[in-house]
Amino acid sequence: MSIRRRRALVPFVLLAPGLLWLAIFYLVPIINQAWVSLMRGTLEQGYVFDWNWGVYADAFSRYHEQFFRSIGYAATATVLAFIISFPLAYFIAFKAGKWKNLMLLLIILPFFTSYLVRTVAWQTILSDDGPVVSFLQTIGLLSDDGRLLATRTAVIAGITYNFLPFMRCRSTCRWRRWTGG
Repeated sequence: MSIRRRRALVPFVLLAPGLLWLAIFYLVPIINQAWVSLMRGTLEQGYVFDWNWGVYADAFSRYHEQFFRSIGYAATATVLAFIISFPLAYFIAFKAGKWKNLMLLLIILPFFTSYLVRTVAWQTILSDDGPVVSFLQTIGLLSDDGRLLATRTAVIAGITYNFLPFMRCRSTCRWRRWTGG
């Protein structure tokens, strides 16, 4: 095998472990779940694979309200993350100066904490006896018996917060690539 041919194969050899990892831990479970979802039967009698596509129509007819609510929450959180992240990326790319590296570190820092830990922390902060609710009740933005946790606003804010680092990192990288910075 020639050196030119070996050099052409190097990227594929380097990609092989990652692709194998994705196949084992992503593709196989998805195929398994698709297979199981198309089965028909009961726990007592067992399940038989028979291409039961009706299960998807049943799920949508029963839970269409939840599907649309989830899509609405995701769309709202995406728009909010976009509105927050692109001006921030612009600022970092053009105006941050010597603070650019520190700001990028602050953007990446939430990735060092688990998603679950961040979510539980926000549940504690937004709880009925938490500091945010107490402050909002003190200044009159929330009634004395009002809740913040488990409301539409809290859910959208939580989704936005948890996925904002992804949007900010992508936005910052795009600004840097577009501007050559």
